[in-house]
Amino acid sequence: VNEPKFKLMFLRSEHFDAKKAAQKIIKYFQFKLEMFGIANLTKSITVSDLNDGDMEYLQTGTLTKLPNRDRRGRICYTVCQKFQQYRSWQNLFR
Repeated sequence: VNEPKFKLMFLRSEHFDAKKAAQKIIKYFQFKLEMFGIANLTKSITVSDLNDGDMEYLQTGTLTKLPNRDRRGRICYTVCQKFQQYRSWQNLFR
């Protein structure tokens, strides 16, 4: 939270409106708390933090990382809903 890069990510997404960016940060941490619990709130989430249902969802091929990045250098994913299978809605969003 104290890293300038972290704050800048939210500021850019809200066109440098500090109030909107702060609200988005709060929503981000509320969602992260709901998905991963208090123990993982301040750490970067890795594959080892996922449960069996999450791993099954990843292995269905529904979510695929594209080989190239977009113009801003962001990683791009594609979703194929034909293969979409998951145990709970949390598996879809983790």
